Amino acid sequence: MNKTTPLDFSLARTIRLFASIVTLALTLLVAIPANASTMDVLLDGHDLELTYPNGASVTISFEADGTYATSSGSSGSWTLNGETLCTVRNADGFNSCGTLASNKALGDVWVSVDGAGNEVTARVIERE
Repeated sequence: MNKTTPLDFSLARTIRLFASIVTLALTLLVAIPANASTMDVLLDGHDLELTYPNGASVTISFEADGTYATSSGSSGSWTLNGETLCTVRNADGFNSCGTLASNKALGDVWVSVDGAGNEVTARVIERE
């Protein structure tokens, strides 16, 4: 006859609890999609609004084909490598790079630095 001690019951209960927690964690990982990158959000019908300390602002619309256009009439191409966003302006070939904050969504506001080194307030807005 196999005798079971109270310690065996405690260990079995701990193993079942651990297995339940692991199962729940794996279920949540599968059920909850990863955060979309900021660029994914911008390519999905949203724009990036940059506001300068003097109150001037510009809105940038990024397109999936690697082009962009601004509310000030400028346009060009863009590339993203990790969080480094680079743009090349069509009019004069001016190239600038900066960091695009990660995991931003509609309405998010953060302080950033534009390609010319100016501090700006950035915000994700609905595309008009």
